[in-house]
Amino acid sequence: MVFAPAANDGVSMMGLVPMPEGLSDLKYDEGIGGQVVPHRLWSGLRSASDAPKVSSDDQKLAAALAAHPQTAIGPPPPRSVQGLPLVKPPYGLITAINLNTGDFVWQVANGETPDQIKNNPALKGMDIPGPVRGTWASP
Repeated sequence: MVFAPAANDGVSMMGLVPMPEGLSDLKYDEGIGGQVVPHRLWSGLRSASDAPKVSSDDQKLAAALAAHPQTAIGPPPPRSVQGLPLVKPPYGLITAINLNTGDFVWQVANGETPDQIKNNPALKGMDIPGPVRGTWASP
């Protein structure tokens, strides 16, 4: 038996966006439309004492980024509507899986709906259930 946690709140706003001029021979990269394309030269990369030296490819990329600075054309898209996430609860689950058969033996919600969601004015008058309690079913 394995007890596997899962998170259901991982909404990603990422998609394929055109690469800025001079950064790559790739036509598209992962990003958010209208936002700065993330690059792999984050501050601190290869700064540990035992890290390999900066490669010539990294130096070329850093030069291209400096030569073609990016700016966002506006704020990123919202990840909520009226303060409510785009994904409904449960936000976390724990699943018991029988490793001999692959069957889900049981599954329960893990955690409760946060107060800022339960008490959101848009949900006034709605019954927001607490955590679901599962029961063990012997295989």
